[in-house]
Amino acid sequence: MNCTIECFYICCILTNTIVKKYILLITIAIIYCTLSVNAQVNKAFLLDGAPVDSAKADSYILYAKVADSVWLMKMYDLHDSIMVMGHFSDEKLSIPDGGFKYYHYSKLSKTQKLNKTNGVNYLVTIGRYEKGLKSGVWKELFSNGNVAALNTYLNDKLNGPYKTYNFDNGAVVVEGNYISDKREGEWYVLGRNGNILETDIYKDGVVLRRINKPSAYNPPAPPPEFYSYFSRAVSKYTNIDINETVYIGVTVSAEGKITEALINDKRNLNAEFIAKLKEIALSSPMWTPANDSALKKNIEGLASIIVKIKAGEVTTTLMDYHGTDHTFYGIQH
Repeated sequence: MNCTIECFYICCILTNTIVKKYILLITIAIIYCTLSVNAQVNKAFLLDGAPVDSAKADSYILYAKVADSVWLMKMYDLHDSIMVMGHFSDEKLSIPDGGFKYYHYSKLSKTQKLNKTNGVNYLVTIGRYEKGLKSGVWKELFSNGNVAALNTYLNDKLNGPYKTYNFDNGAVVVEGNYISDKREGEWYVLGRNGNILETDIYKDGVVLRRINKPSAYNPPAPPPEFYSYFSRAVSKYTNIDINETVYIGVTVSAEGKITEALINDKRNLNAEFIAKLKEIALSSPMWTPANDSALKKNIEGLASIIVKIKAGEVTTTLMDYHGTDHTFYGIQH
């Protein structure tokens, strides 16, 4: 799907694999941990998903029977920041059944560890299971609390409306319909003001026809020296142990200055490193601002910077909205 700069948003969604991993880890802990069956609230300590004593743990779970065939489970990190909360229909916590909430968990920086603080956990996914299967509308959230995506499930498969949203203004960016995990019918890519930029016709998950509509919007563009500036600046704060691809969404003012930088921080990046990336972005050279040819004036625009770090080497590029990089936005086909 050809996604323009107008379609900027950051959509970080917990996959089925991660969801199932949590369920598996919890089940293993319950089976092997010795807990008092008479206790109102049960507790188990985990290290990388395996049950351990509290001195070696990196997380723990609390669970209790709250009604007939209803068990409430909460998973926390060792700083008591919640990671997962949900309901199960059995004491072994093997069958999720009811509402679930998933939170983003980020590794602590050295400063946070010394201060015993952790202010980086936030709600990222809300949904419901029925007898172990995803059901109904699952909501994905950005770090600022805004809705990132709405997915509709039936018997653990995508069935029904699908929407993704712009990070900053909440506008719908992509919308369509799924049938049995496959895209079906008309799918739309929308501009910031709701205008249709592209229409794709799907049959059994395959695009049969694509209709592009010209846009009056021209995205912001960095100066030639921007790429070397950014790579050099980032390389001062990396080491050979860092192997990451970081996506930085930036807002470029009508005057060409980056006024805001948002990091896709679902990769357990150090909080201090994230802060430094934002600082580098905000201090970057002036850009050519976005332009609306219909309005005949420069306007505020959005762009996404891709920073690839491998073995101490840093490469900086911009999001290719007409290539495969746009899968980061959840617009894959």
